Amino acid sequence: MRRLLLTMIMLASSIIVTAQTNSTPARDVLRVDQDWAALGSRRDAAALTMLDVILADDYTFTGAFGDVITKAEYLKERAEVSYRTEDVRSRVYEHTALVTGHITFESRGTLRRRAPVSFDSVRYTNVYVMQHQKWRLIATQFSPVLKPER
Repeated sequence: MRRLLLTMIMLASSIIVTAQTNSTPARDVLRVDQDWAALGSRRDAAALTMLDVILADDYTFTGAFGDVITKAEYLKERAEVSYRTEDVRSRVYEHTALVTGHITFESRGTLRRRAPVSFDSVRYTNVYVMQHQKWRLIATQFSPVLKPER
């Protein structure tokens, strides 16, 4: 039993060291962006707490309809929709990072008490800054991906 415990501790230590050596600013900001995306449609208290840590105090969200909301409004009025992200890329410039990606909505909801979503996907740009050794999201911009008329 003691031997098994010692082996598990050594294995866990090697995983932590490997994770630390594989860490780069670009990977770190992508990890935070994945967390943001995963928490985006959850409305439970734990998700709100985690989003509060990710979002900078002066966070601004610009929606696909051109509406601009603050962090407090974003945390309160997020839509209950499910979606998936893809084509996510990051670029890091010292203490600032840009993450771009594509969101496809899998179920429709109402965004900020407006009309039902009238598009299936958006391109997004997230701007992160390094604050207190953490990547914090300061701005999000959604741009609708419109289907051409046939």
